[in-house]
Amino acid sequence: MAILLSTFDGERYLAEQLRSYNAQTHSNWTLYWRDDGSADQSPAIVAEFAQRVGKGRCSHAPEDGQLRSTGSFLTLLHTALRDDADYFAFSDQDDVWLPDKLAHAVAALGEVAADRPALYFCDRTLVDESLRFIGQPSRLRRPPGFPAALTQNVIPGCCMILNARRPN
Repeated sequence: MAILLSTFDGERYLAEQLRSYNAQTHSNWTLYWRDDGSADQSPAIVAEFAQRVGKGRCSHAPEDGQLRSTGSFLTLLHTALRDDADYFAFSDQDDVWLPDKLAHAVAALGEVAADRPALYFCDRTLVDESLRFIGQPSRLRRPPGFPAALTQNVIPGCCMILNARRPN
C-alpha cells in the first residue's frame, strides 16, 4: 500500500495526519511524500516522521519545482508505480484517518479480480481544527462509474484508494 502525501504549508495539520498513519490497523504501507515549496516546517515534520518510523517506510519523491496539487500527486503516483505498489491511497495534509481506513480498502479491493482496475472510496466527516464534528458532506445521488470518478471529481482524492491494475 502506497500512501501519497503532498504537502504545502501544512505544518499546522501534519502531526495529527502522520499519527493517523501509524494508528492504521493495516500496517503494511509505505509513505511517498513530496513538498511543493512550503515556506513553513512541513518538510522537516515529514522528514522527522520518516526517520522515526524506520528505514524503508517512507520515500521522499523529487521536488523539482512547484507543481501544485495535481502535478505533485501525479509525481507521487509515478514514483510509487515504479516501486510496484499494489494500492494507492491519496492523502491530504489536513486529513486525519480513522484507524480502519486502509484495512477496509484492502479488503474491498481484494475482492476484485486481479486483472481488473478498481477504485475504492469512503465517506468523510467534516471536523474543525480541534477535530470536533461539523457535519457530513451531501451524499451522491447515484453510484459513480469508474471513469466519472476519475474525471469529474465526484469523489475527493482523500477518499480514494486505487489498485495498481491497468486495463488491457
